[in-house]
Amino acid sequence: MTKWENLPTQIKDKMLERQAEQNDGKRDISVFVKDIYSAKKCGGFDWASTTEYYFFWNDVLAKENFKTFYEKYSKQDYLDKKQFIKNMMHTGLWEDRACSIKERQNAIIEANKLYDNHFAKLKNKK
Repeated sequence: MTKWENLPTQIKDKMLERQAEQNDGKRDISVFVKDIYSAKKCGGFDWASTTEYYFFWNDVLAKENFKTFYEKYSKQDYLDKKQFIKNMMHTGLWEDRACSIKERQNAIIEANKLYDNHFAKLKNKK
């Protein structure tokens, strides 16, 4: 049986996103810790009422076929924000610009904006 703590972060994030869509913006991990298959009436979400539909969630959660999830949602789409900024800071462009502490701070702020803009566009495409 699938358990919340064994799911990849990306799948947890998408589940919480679907939960919030169906429950007035409310996200509650404890619902899925108690019952990974929680329906909307129990604070979770109804699989058949998502853009992915029932068979997707059945495959991912009941059958633990995470490949199905990553075929639809690339791991690249879910780069951790901290890792994204770290990657940006290690490109030549950022290293050249970020010599002083103030320049490094400005580079981090700019990387944050890039991350937010990039992933907002990805989310809107789906």
